[in-house]
Amino acid sequence: MLDTKTLTVILVSTVSGAAIGFGLSYIFLYGQIHALQQDIAALGVTVRQISDTAVNMTLTIRDVVETLSTGLTAVSEYAATRVNQLQAQIQALNSTITQIETREWHVATSANPGSGLPPEYEQQVPFTIRGNKIQISWSMTGRSANATITIQIHQSDGTLYMVLATSGYYGTHVNELTITEPGDYYLRIYTYNIDRWSITVRDYY
Repeated sequence: MLDTKTLTVILVSTVSGAAIGFGLSYIFLYGQIHALQQDIAALGVTVRQISDTAVNMTLTIRDVVETLSTGLTAVSEYAATRVNQLQAQIQALNSTITQIETREWHVATSANPGSGLPPEYEQQVPFTIRGNKIQISWSMTGRSANATITIQIHQSDGTLYMVLATSGYYGTHVNELTITEPGDYYLRIYTYNIDRWSITVRDYY
């Protein structure tokens, strides 16, 4: 049987050992627990950063999608507008082609004063143009090699548009002219030493 003193010593030793062991264990574990807490805190920061990045990426993707959608809408509207414009141009072109296909030459005026004309002769012949192209054809019979016919084309206000002239014993000529302003015109014809002549003006419409 152990006496009281011995038991006391044993108990004190046991308690002291346990306390020392606990203290050492606490000191050892405290460092690991603190490190673990730091890791957890760092992990939380990383998780928040990842979450913020994901949110920013979501917003960026959304902006990109909205931008693309807006761009595609604008392109679609522009394409539709261009298609409508091209269709209108094609219709106008078809209408123009139809008008061109149905145009033909029409006699606007003609003159033939007959034969036996005096050595110097002048005549004025009015006419009206509806299209944008005319054809002037004339023939002459001269009395000499220096026989001349001069044809002046005037607008109705007297403005000179063009002059045509030939000379010789005989001649037949055809000229096609572009008319920029349809309307009223007249020919002023001068002849020298010509026996006879004739002229015809055709309008293309």
